[in-house]
Amino acid sequence: MTGMEKSRCHCLLSAGLLLLMLSVTGAAILLPWWSQMQIYDARMLELMERLERFRALSAKRPLLESQLQQVRQQREKNEYYIDAATPAVAAATLQRKVKQVVESSKGELVSTQNLPQRPDEESEQIAIRVRMSSDVEGLAKTLHKLEGGRPLLFVDNLSIRSRKRIRGRRKNRTVEYRLDIRFDLAGYLREGAG
Repeated sequence: MTGMEKSRCHCLLSAGLLLLMLSVTGAAILLPWWSQMQIYDARMLELMERLERFRALSAKRPLLESQLQQVRQQREKNEYYIDAATPAVAAATLQRKVKQVVESSKGELVSTQNLPQRPDEESEQIAIRVRMSSDVEGLAKTLHKLEGGRPLLFVDNLSIRSRKRIRGRRKNRTVEYRLDIRFDLAGYLREGAG
């Protein structure tokens, strides 16, 4: 090999080595960048699909809001009625409610009795006759809870009699006044429930 050939061989070898180093350096820089770009592209596609789903849901929003409003109005309307499938169950529900209210107002429930049903135009009336014993404060609380809550209940034919109770002997005698209360309580069963 002559000097010229050696020099040419060194040049080719140097050029090859330079190309190899440039290729390795380029690969070391470009491969991570390329893989990161692939991740970004995949994430972008996922977000675009999610955006399309949200746009589709957003287009349905007015319809869903109107349906929600109808459900709220229906639920609110239904809260005014006794929630029961039949008149007998409604009467039992009414009796249970009266018992809870009277006892929570420190009264004493003496009896309840179902009254005959009277059909109404739009809904069926459920009525019971209640007899209880209480003081004035307990009576006020009971009536307020019954007529002021939901379902809507109506007190009718209220009759109040005072009874005097004397307890103890002459020295320790206490006089207590109790009220004997009778009234009819009516509520309504939703049309088509009975």
